[in-house]
Amino acid sequence: MLASAVERPNFLIFMTEQHRGDCLGIDGHPVLLTPNMDEIGGKGCRFSRAYSSCPVCVPARRSFLTGQFPSTHGFFGNCSIEWDGPTLAGELSKAGYHTSWVGRSMHQTPPRKRYGFDHVVMNDHREPFDDYEEWMAAHQSPGGGGYHGTGVMHNDWTARPWHMDESLHHTNWTVNLALDFLRKRDPCCPFLLCVSFVAARGRWRRWRGQRAEGEPDGRGPPLHPGRLLRSDQPRRRSDPPLAEQRDRRGPYDRQQHGGHPVLGSRRDAR
Repeated sequence: MLASAVERPNFLIFMTEQHRGDCLGIDGHPVLLTPNMDEIGGKGCRFSRAYSSCPVCVPARRSFLTGQFPSTHGFFGNCSIEWDGPTLAGELSKAGYHTSWVGRSMHQTPPRKRYGFDHVVMNDHREPFDDYEEWMAAHQSPGGGGYHGTGVMHNDWTARPWHMDESLHHTNWTVNLALDFLRKRDPCCPFLLCVSFVAARGRWRRWRGQRAEGEPDGRGPPLHPGRLLRSDQPRRRSDPPLAEQRDRRGPYDRQQHGGHPVLGSRRDAR
């Protein structure tokens, strides 16, 4: 007989995209403010020397889904291959857990395969019926342009203010999905809820009115993650010279912002 839900823990997992381990207030970052994550880390156990099983996106996500190293599950690059082995969600489902995944996908193949989760609402650019894009199309104003309406694409070097109401941002969409699951979940069993965010991926978009250092009215040159990284971090050999990075600007940046340099870092372009 399964133990009661009271005796078994719930699992709530937050995943942020391409988030450097030292980009936390609790880690002493001089600029970034992360009060919610700081509170979680301060009240619980924070693993300050934890490392990903793989520095490549899809293999690392496959390791999370399976609990296996890349040397075991066999994925080392960003490939699209279906997996038929056991998964974390599948094993917990067998144990009587209510499992759900909301937000950014895990690059699973095929995109709609649930890999053991009972419930999935996701954002995946490979999927023609992307849940977030469909929701956005139904709620944005005419001509809004969707999530990429600013012209900033995924893995971009530049950033611009979010161009629509904050309620339409992917982060808020994901949080609302998570809250909806918690309100409507099966109360008779424990749960596993994975909440996956696109932020802080290379599409750095400030919400309107969010100010950057040196921009008292919030209307200065675009804020870029390169301005948010600690200056004492060593640069990698593969990083291009700063002069080259300054040249990686589109017509919008040169025309609208008077030639302000938009710096970047390949640490965040994976």
